[in-house]
Amino acid sequence: MGRQVLRLGGVALLAVAIALGVTYMVTRPPPGRLTFSIESKPAIMSAAYKVYGNPAAGNGRYWMSKVVIKNEGGSPVDSVTVSYQIPGIVPWTTPKEYPSILPGQSVVSLFYPRLPDSVALKTTTTTEQVEMRVEYADHRGSKHDTRQMEFQLRGRNDLIYTTLPDSEVLTTPDLYENTELAAAFVTPDDPVIKYFVEQLEQKVMGGTTVGAGADPKEIARFMATVFAYEQASGIIYAGTEGLPEKSGSSVTMIQKVRLPREVLLGGAGLCIELASLYATISEAAGLDPVIFLTSKHAFPGVRVDGELHGFESTALGTPGMGEKHHTFDEALKAGEQEKVIWMNGGNQQIGQQIMLLDLHYLHHVAGIVPPELPDDAAAKQKIDETFARLLAGARAPEAAAQNQAPAQHPTARAAPPPSRSAAPRATAGAAGRRYADPNGFFSVSLPANWSVKPYPFQNFRSFALNATDAASTMGVSVYVFPGVSSGDAAITQVRNWVSSNRGHISGQEQAPVKNGGRDYRQFLGSTSYDQGGSLDWVSFVRSFAQGTVIITLAAKQGQLGAAMPQLRQVFNTFDPGA
Repeated sequence: MGRQVLRLGGVALLAVAIALGVTYMVTRPPPGRLTFSIESKPAIMSAAYKVYGNPAAGNGRYWMSKVVIKNEGGSPVDSVTVSYQIPGIVPWTTPKEYPSILPGQSVVSLFYPRLPDSVALKTTTTTEQVEMRVEYADHRGSKHDTRQMEFQLRGRNDLIYTTLPDSEVLTTPDLYENTELAAAFVTPDDPVIKYFVEQLEQKVMGGTTVGAGADPKEIARFMATVFAYEQASGIIYAGTEGLPEKSGSSVTMIQKVRLPREVLLGGAGLCIELASLYATISEAAGLDPVIFLTSKHAFPGVRVDGELHGFESTALGTPGMGEKHHTFDEALKAGEQEKVIWMNGGNQQIGQQIMLLDLHYLHHVAGIVPPELPDDAAAKQKIDETFARLLAGARAPEAAAQNQAPAQHPTARAAPPPSRSAAPRATAGAAGRRYADPNGFFSVSLPANWSVKPYPFQNFRSFALNATDAASTMGVSVYVFPGVSSGDAAITQVRNWVSSNRGHISGQEQAPVKNGGRDYRQFLGSTSYDQGGSLDWVSFVRSFAQGTVIITLAAKQGQLGAAMPQLRQVFNTFDPGA
């Protein structure tokens, strides 16, 4: 009897176990299932290889490859890692780990390849592969998945103006969305360029050096001396345009652009090459150069005492084709006239305004740095030989520069350029009105055509001013935090307010700066909103006993570099009151 009871009890327990097992099999969630969406740039520039390897450059926009991993199953997928390689160029990266991807969750992995310095010597285009490897664990154990995509590694002289797919190219500026990378072709740390500047200053300018804060007369003499050297050594303008080229799903403008050292020694240059050479020499000498870009032209400029001055570097002429040499004064006058046209949007002659390459900002803040170039003893010897020949001849740069240099200032010229007051739009630094905070915390000069929304703004007590140029989507915001002497605490309040409006801030602190004799912390970043729209910005934070003031200079994503000359001039008028 006892055995029969035990037997029946065992059968009952077995039945319960089977029932529980069936119930679990029916009701358990389905396993995790990963899907992958992969994107890679169709082509990258060898000259900008350092930019692609820097996650902070351009606020992270210069990644090479991206994979979106989504768990479309019903259970978590654990221990997910992602790594990349470019066979023969970049070895497998240290895996990026995601401990668990929950059902319905997506993660984005970006690849910023650390390309070797030898890429800067590459002169041809090759087709390479980027490989992605994902490893993870699911209910069946450890798994892995590997994918490959092809891309073009362009030679060091290829400037890619856009990598947008055809469907996203809607206007002329879209064809130039990648143009900030042209700053990589300005190479002030090139040992050949540095040597040239040293020889120019020692052998021609009598040991005089220029730089930030130098006497405008000396800056003018230096600029004239460079121009005279180029003329005397036979460098001429050789015009051409970029050629449309298919690259993946993109139609882009890929232009052959030689590095400044090659133009200096090569005897001829395109407008972008001559502009880059002039800007490179100026920056290597310690000046603050820019390059004005249009859909048809490029010309350099320099910032002196906070004001931009244009210069027409193609005034060297093309004598063999009937285009004469011009004097330095003529080149300066032409550049000033083109600057005013550029600031007003361009015209049919020089083309539509595209961008201003503010090279100090791009090189030292935005991370658009030039390639690492090797020393070249043969190039230095050629520079020595050229100086010896020219200084012994009748057209020595020193004599030519003395004959051409303006007497007082880089703006001196035979005839004045068109007046800024005739421009239909506000020009850089055109401060039409002084805005004073009603609570006395700050004041700032703003262009007359900007719209102003003063304190309090958008129900955020500390948002004291929002001033914008509707035509260009640039603007300035000021935040005031009375009694908050901690800059970090003030920044946290701004972040929380943006987050409450479904916005997302990313950025990082840069080197501190001075403005008007006052110290500021500097931050570079971007803000995006769930409902659409993104801004790039640079913020300056000043804390003192009475509180903290933050001024933010912003522009539509990808346009901050072009907007910085005008925004910087507004910032130069900012008075935080303490």
